[in-house]
Amino acid sequence: MEHLLEIARKQADAVTVFGLSYTVDNVMFSNARLKSADTYLNSGTALTVVKDGKQGFAFTRNLIDREGLVRDALAVLAGGVESAGGLPLPVKLPSLDTAAEQVGGNVVLVDECRRMTDFLSSRVKGQVNAAATRITDDQRVLTSTGVDARCLSTHYGAHAAALYPGTNANIARGFRAKAFTPFPEKDLQFIADTYNASEKEVKAVSGRTRVLFLPFTASALI
Repeated sequence: MEHLLEIARKQADAVTVFGLSYTVDNVMFSNARLKSADTYLNSGTALTVVKDGKQGFAFTRNLIDREGLVRDALAVLAGGVESAGGLPLPVKLPSLDTAAEQVGGNVVLVDECRRMTDFLSSRVKGQVNAAATRITDDQRVLTSTGVDARCLSTHYGAHAAALYPGTNANIARGFRAKAFTPFPEKDLQFIADTYNASEKEVKAVSGRTRVLFLPFTASALI
């Protein structure tokens, strides 16, 4: 990114370089069996140049031809888009604890999904699904005024559900954390207990009745 900034500075009044890269590990279990395990990497670099009060922009997913990216951004100046103003100067930014070490690859996620589905399958009669996802997100901004800001963050999420026969209706719970953390057993137990309690058929009477809305009900109502 530094090399790209230096090339662009020689041909523009102001330059901003934005870089983003992220990796995703994702595992899915369907009917208590492994359905998919994927890992992928995505990255991109964006360049904004300002010259004579006009702004140009270019983007690439593969930063090989830096000179070509600068030419593309300069070519956009012909569109006459006015610059929004001057670039900010460097400031001391607070350090946030947004990342944790990610270890183990998809093997850890597979083992966790198997643990969740084994727990639920031994307690409910319906189909059991589970999923786990882990993301690492790295963003950086460089400017010709000296700004060099970076944000590294990690995310982990897991989901478990017990489905009613012949339908996609289910009792489910989700879990999120900064890094891999075992799915809380109390939430798995909630799924099992609620599912088993709901198996008792209740014949509704006419008129007004009391209704219990679980947290995910909002998704269906929106």
